[in-house]
Amino acid sequence: MPMEKITRQIAEHLSAQEFVEIYAHHNVDGIAAASILCHCLHRTGGGFRVRIVSEVTSEMLRESPQPVLCDLGSGMPDIPDHAVVIDHHVPHYTGGFHVNPRLFGLNGEKELSASGTAYLIAQSMGDNRDLVGLALLGMLGDRQEMTGKNREILHEGIAHQYLSTGIGFLLPGRDPTERLALAIDPYLEGLSGNKERCRKLSEECMIGGEVDEELLVSRVLMEVSPKGSLRTLLSIFGIRYILGEEILPDASTLAALVDACGKAGASSLGVALCLRDAQAAEEAWQIMSGYRSQVIGALRTVQQLDEHQPWFQVTDTRLIGSVADALAFDLTQDKPVAVFSPAEGKVHVSLRTPEQVSCNLESIARDIASQCGGCGGGHETRAGAILEASQIECFKKGLRKAIPA
Repeated sequence: MPMEKITRQIAEHLSAQEFVEIYAHHNVDGIAAASILCHCLHRTGGGFRVRIVSEVTSEMLRESPQPVLCDLGSGMPDIPDHAVVIDHHVPHYTGGFHVNPRLFGLNGEKELSASGTAYLIAQSMGDNRDLVGLALLGMLGDRQEMTGKNREILHEGIAHQYLSTGIGFLLPGRDPTERLALAIDPYLEGLSGNKERCRKLSEECMIGGEVDEELLVSRVLMEVSPKGSLRTLLSIFGIRYILGEEILPDASTLAALVDACGKAGASSLGVALCLRDAQAAEEAWQIMSGYRSQVIGALRTVQQLDEHQPWFQVTDTRLIGSVADALAFDLTQDKPVAVFSPAEGKVHVSLRTPEQVSCNLESIARDIASQCGGCGGGHETRAGAILEASQIECFKKGLRKAIPA
């Protein structure tokens, strides 16, 4: 079945429902995907409720008359068959209402996110091309490439003047000092969290009363290049995407705000941003500043668990994914990174593969977690697991076998 046929079927199915319950993953891709559906359902008169979650279980869904999962569900073979799943993770769900680029020979890792998939459904629910900016947020948040379906969506948005491009700083923030001091994606060792150093560096790049952006970029690259990865250096300056319909024009900044709100436990604020509530912006800035400061603090104090493996532990599960991203992608590593976080009798694990390392973390996380009585999955380069805290040594043993020192 062509992907266009299933997206059209799901669009017709959703349009026919009086009420749906949307469950979305708490990152920017999940929140943006859910928000696209909220816009569409509101425009067609459908009722809905949104729940932003870090995980979902089959028990949560059985009582729901029509659950819709965004950036969740593909890895769960046991969820009810009536669930609608809009996802791009490695698929194991076999229900009929399941749209996932991987099922159609597309690279869900790089060329279509959950928000992009939701956008394709939206186009079968009416003229919803103005929502292309939300699709872009998920692409950026999941570090996808502007290739394949992503490129088609991007070009459509530009052609209809809902998007435009420029060149400049890619770091989110309201001024140069904030952009550098709160940087976690990429993490700039020596600058991230050092507000005074960032302010001084910005002042040293003043020409005619304003910060010369090109000079500042050059100075930043000189500062971070000794320890930063190539990915870090390429993530500082480049193509910027300008949003014509959203409450903030810079796509990278809006994506960072939504992502921080979701991960910091202020998910309703992240949804409000995507639903174009301008009054949510100021509080969202405060949430992002606090969340990113916590991530930077965790990176500075993170505990390494094994002298032979890049395995670490953090105390706050809300920070685990962002900490793992920085450790794997921005600080030079030659092996897959694992970050553990115990909480309430369970342990959460985030796994990341540096760009130069070839390793299928999705199957590793799924297999080891299953052997230890937990659950796991995700992407080939970014995966995770949740299991009982008593099984942490079981998981580490499996990880040592799968990824030798």
